Amino acid sequence: MKKHFKLFLSLTISCVILSGCGETPVENIHEHVYDNPTYVWSDDFSICTATRVCVENNTHKEIETVNSVYTVISSPTCDSNGSGVYTATFVNPAFKKQTYEVTIETAPHEYGEISYTWSSDYSTCTAKRICNNNSSHIETETADSSYKVISPATMDSEGLGRYTAQFKNAAFEQQNHDIVLEKLYYGNYPQISLDGNTLTYGLYPQNNVNDETLLSSLNELSATESNGYYLYNDVYYAKLTAKPNDPQEKFDNGNSIVEGETYWFKCEPITWNILSKNNDEYYLLSSVLIDNHCYTSEYDRLLDGYYIPNNDFEYSDIRSWLNNEFFNSAFALNNSYIQLVTVDTPRAPEPADFTEQFHQSTQNKVYLPSYYDYLNTSYNFPDSTEPTIIRCCKTTDWTRANGAFSWSTEDEYKNCGSYLTRSPYTNHNSFVYEVDVNGGLYETRSLKANLGVRPAITIKLS
Repeated sequence: MKKHFKLFLSLTISCVILSGCGETPVENIHEHVYDNPTYVWSDDFSICTATRVCVENNTHKEIETVNSVYTVISSPTCDSNGSGVYTATFVNPAFKKQTYEVTIETAPHEYGEISYTWSSDYSTCTAKRICNNNSSHIETETADSSYKVISPATMDSEGLGRYTAQFKNAAFEQQNHDIVLEKLYYGNYPQISLDGNTLTYGLYPQNNVNDETLLSSLNELSATESNGYYLYNDVYYAKLTAKPNDPQEKFDNGNSIVEGETYWFKCEPITWNILSKNNDEYYLLSSVLIDNHCYTSEYDRLLDGYYIPNNDFEYSDIRSWLNNEFFNSAFALNNSYIQLVTVDTPRAPEPADFTEQFHQSTQNKVYLPSYYDYLNTSYNFPDSTEPTIIRCCKTTDWTRANGAFSWSTEDEYKNCGSYLTRSPYTNHNSFVYEVDVNGGLYETRSLKANLGVRPAITIKLS
């Protein structure tokens, strides 16, 4: 019995060992047959999972998950995409190294600091920025500026003007450039009033100095500056030996003007009424009678054998004085804004009937308005020659001390004077037209020296 049991047990063990999986030999029990591995990346490619499955028993799997390593192959530029690669390396030698290449989109411009450059006259400002990734990528824009007086200059203090440039490109910020406006007593550049009706420009003696301490210092001065004025504490002064037209003449402060006495006068900016404006060009008329002068100083003048009428503006003494003595003193500090303009000189009230050798037009830097200018409603004058307060114009302390006629009665015409136009009178070669004390237009003798001078200029602010 025992012998048979041992034989049965031996046969059973042999069968198990030989049987394995079905009829498979015992040596193949642990040798799985796998299909090709599959590789799955995570959405962000930071992880890769490798898997292989036994083809005879799909419950037999080998799985390995590893973190990837990212490497930039080429960096993106402003012109082209870049590339990078994720690499997954496995421990199991059955799994091959995996790579996944990705595109790096074109890089945005990385601009450096913006530079702003103003033109020499501040009329334009140019903004510029350069891409750090590619220096050939440049953004630039030139903007026109606007100008505004932030605080006007006064006789006592400087002012402030501002140029402002605004750009269309939102990356460029508004730029301001501030300039200091010098005190008005220099009169070296035009200053428009806040209401836009007047303008100051040029320098001329006007008000009498009556401060005794200041007079004592002024009397010590011996030399004038290039403009013919005396300079003291940054202020210009002029002196004059009085020759009043009337012994009753007085200064604005009420003091009498004594003939033969020497007086000092402060040189101040000339105030001009703006008669018209065309773009940046202004036609200006002095707001006061700045001085006095005759139209012509002598009769019976000849030029190349031709008789020159005493009321011919081209060859008049007043035209010569305005464009030489007055121009060189009033605008000595800066005359760059003044335009050389051509003006007609028709006889009034009808067109001139000159002989051929006399011209009806002249070129001038400073000139007198014509008869017709003072009838021009666009200049705010009435179109009538009758008296009107609108054409009335006052004298200054300097003008009265120098011999200009002025109205002395205490009424609306007080200190107003008569003043010249450039227009000759039709019916007499020795007469010209004047604006009277009362604002009416009348004829007057061209040799009168007590007529006031109300100059006009054309300037361009560009």
